[in-house]
Amino acid sequence: MASGFGLSGGRSRCFAFYQDLQKCFLTSEDPHTQCAPVKADYLECLHHRKEFARAQIIAHKANQVRAAERAEQAKLEKEGKSLAVGAVLSRGTTSTEASS
Repeated sequence: MASGFGLSGGRSRCFAFYQDLQKCFLTSEDPHTQCAPVKADYLECLHHRKEFARAQIIAHKANQVRAAERAEQAKLEKEGKSLAVGAVLSRGTTSTEASS
């Protein structure tokens, strides 16, 4: 991790963030408050907690949209109508529609 060597022998993915954090700690007068954003970036690189949280939120919203679409489809089917899923609508490009 902090050695700079990754699993394959090259630089680890977060080594640049670690170097920034180390430089911040060495040069700042109050490292715990001034280096908090740099530390947050380094920890995000290590653990991806914010990324996973965003992915969960996006998946939850997508599930809500799909559930709403299924509910709307069920409502329309109950009324005897149906949604056209994937249907191509006419754009008025055929000769019969263009002449009228």
